[in-house]
Order: sequence, then structure tokens, then C-alpha cells
Amino acid sequence: MHDKFSVDLAVRKLCRRKKLSIKGFSQRLGKSYWCVRNTLKRDSTTVATCEEYANALGVTLPELISEGYIEKPW
Repeated sequence: MHDKFSVDLAVRKLCRRKKLSIKGFSQRLGKSYWCVRNTLKRDSTTVATCEEYANALGVTLPELISEGYIEKPW
């Protein structure tokens, strides 16, 4: 059962899978590293930002979302 969505977790998992650093990811987005890092650390974002992140990672929005769920340990 899914508990909580984390955009930070989703982006980090997909970046790792694609052998891409957060710095490289931010360059793909055309945004500064610090802007992206702060957005990820806040772990609260809009659907539009999630779509932008998914496009930069070459995945669909549902794929991005499925990577970001933290499951309950029980």
C-alpha cells in the first residue's frame, strides 16, 4: 500500500537509473542546480513541475509518480 509521494525520491531514482547527476539533470532543465535542489528538498511541487521533470528524464508523468512512492513498512 502506498503511503506518500516524494518527488525527490522519484527524481533521484530515475537519475541514478539513467546515470545522471542532479547537476546534469538541472542542466537538462535549463535551471540552476540550487533551484532544482531546493525544489527537491522541499518535496512539494506542482503537477506542471513534475511534468517538466518527467520530460527532462525521458519518462511519462505516471512513470515519474510510480517511482516516488514511499511504502509503509507494515
